[in-house]
Amino acid sequence: MKSHPAEVPGKSWATIASSSNPERDAFTTIVKCSINEHTQEEEGKAARDKNLIIHRAPESQHINAEERKSHDASFIKELLEHQLNIPSVKFMDIIRLGAKKEGPRQVILADLIDKRKIMASLRNLKDATPPFNSISVGHDTTENERKRVNILVSQDKEKEAEDGTGTKYRVRGPPCNLKIVRLKPVVP
Repeated sequence: MKSHPAEVPGKSWATIASSSNPERDAFTTIVKCSINEHTQEEEGKAARDKNLIIHRAPESQHINAEERKSHDASFIKELLEHQLNIPSVKFMDIIRLGAKKEGPRQVILADLIDKRKIMASLRNLKDATPPFNSISVGHDTTENERKRVNILVSQDKEKEAEDGTGTKYRVRGPPCNLKIVRLKPVVP
């Protein structure tokens, strides 16, 4: 009777699997770490699904943290209701990221549908009144997604330089489906 090429005569698979093998142990550790990183990344994405990041929002001059937070809430409410025409959006919290001066705000929304409405109507900010026309709103992304965006941005800059016609390229789409798109030239 011919034995399987991977079988060791006199040892069962359970014995081989339970025995200490440095290469197998290292491989198992690498696989477990990879699975943990992937799981953490997916959990991070799920936790950020309903979040927005607002850049260049005006700063409050209040000294008290509660008054600054109230100012941020009224600014965001004004942005949503009057500039983007999306009434009654519920947000759970507003968190300042980074330094007090001109730090971005993380807005945690109560509903994913509200976030989609907001993202779909951001084009209205082009015609908004100051200070709303100078802000930018984006998805809350994980560190790996931000790295991917940076890579794509550098690629679109290379594409612009290679093109030489003055055509603009930009990175567009949700974090899970980013792509470089060619913008239509503006005709004066």
